Amino acid sequence: ATGGSADDLAKWKREVDGAIATGQKMVFTDDDVRDSFQSLLAATGDTEEALKRQKAAMDLARGANIPLATATKMLGKLNEENIEVFKKLGITIGEGATEADALAAVQAKFGGQAEAYAKSSAGQFEQTKIQMAELQEGIGSALLPIMGALGVLLATVIVPAITNGLVPGIEAVSTVIGFLVDNAGTLAPV
Repeated sequence: ATGGSADDLAKWKREVDGAIATGQKMVFTDDDVRDSFQSLLAATGDTEEALKRQKAAMDLARGANIPLATATKMLGKLNEENIEVFKKLGITIGEGATEADALAAVQAKFGGQAEAYAKSSAGQFEQTKIQMAELQEGIGSALLPIMGALGVLLATVIVPAITNGLVPGIEAVSTVIGFLVDNAGTLAPV
C-alpha cells in the first residue's frame, strides 16, 4: 500500500533509498532505478510489490540485454504484447497466467543476472562510468550557485564598472591618439 502513517512513509523511503543503492551496485543509474520504481509503483499501487518487481526487472534487463525501462514496463502489467516479448526471450507463460506467474518465470530464467553483470569486467567498467557521471553531476550542482553569483557580479558590478569607467577612459585615449595622428604633420618637433 502507498498510504499510511509517518512511520510507514519513513520505512518506505528507507526501502526505496535502499533499492536505489542496490540498483547502483547492479550498475544502473540512480535516475533509471528511480524511474523504474515510480513506474512499478504506479502499476502495482504497492511499495513492497514494486520493489520486488524492480529486482526482477534488473535481472531481466541484464539477462536479456534490454534497458531497465523496458524490463520495468514488461513487469508492470501483464498483457499480450509482453507475453510475446517473453516468448522471444525464451520465457513461456501459459494461457491465463497471472502477473505472479510471469514474475516467477522471469526470476527462474534471469534471477541473479544483474549481480553477475555487476561483478563482470564490463559491469565494473560501466559502474566506473556511472560513478564519474555522478561525480560530474555533483560538481555541477556544487558550482551552480557559484556560477550564478558570478553572473550576478558580472552583470551588476563588473560590466557597469567597465562601461562607466574604462570605456570613457579608452574613448579619451582614443581621441588623443586620433588628434595626434591627424595633426602629426603640423605639430612641431620638440
